[in-house]
Amino acid sequence: MNAYIATTAKQRAFLTLVSEKEDPVLAQWQYGMGTMVSFTSDLSGKWSGEWPAWGKWGSFLNQLVTITLPKFESGPYTLTPDNSGEETVIMLESASQNHLPLSVDVVSENGEIVDANTKLVAPGEYEIIIPKQSGMYFISVKQENNEGITNLYQTGFTVP
Repeated sequence: MNAYIATTAKQRAFLTLVSEKEDPVLAQWQYGMGTMVSFTSDLSGKWSGEWPAWGKWGSFLNQLVTITLPKFESGPYTLTPDNSGEETVIMLESASQNHLPLSVDVVSENGEIVDANTKLVAPGEYEIIIPKQSGMYFISVKQENNEGITNLYQTGFTVP
């Protein structure tokens, strides 16, 4: 490395890379709900020397950017529509394998309630059958947990 900007690390920063003089060159820390990264050299090679010629330089930069992106948790259900038959069949799978009964409401893009037949096909897996008609649909799933609290999950899907 030819050069870097000498800084002082934040108190809660994790130092990934330090210079020979113990200055932070690469650090990361939590800020609000995100992750911040500080790389105090450059990306072109003027300051970072031979690093851009390193075979894993691209992966290194990709990782720097990736750790700053928002992290989303998966939803409580996986929704998989199947339009191959005479009706649209939606497979709804619980991520928590919750076996308690649920209620499902399906609404068309026009705001009309769609006649939906819901049945339990395996522990935590439900099949929802609606008439096959193209358009956007909104689905609302209500399920009580063991403490009697009702959880609500809403999403949408399309039928081509």
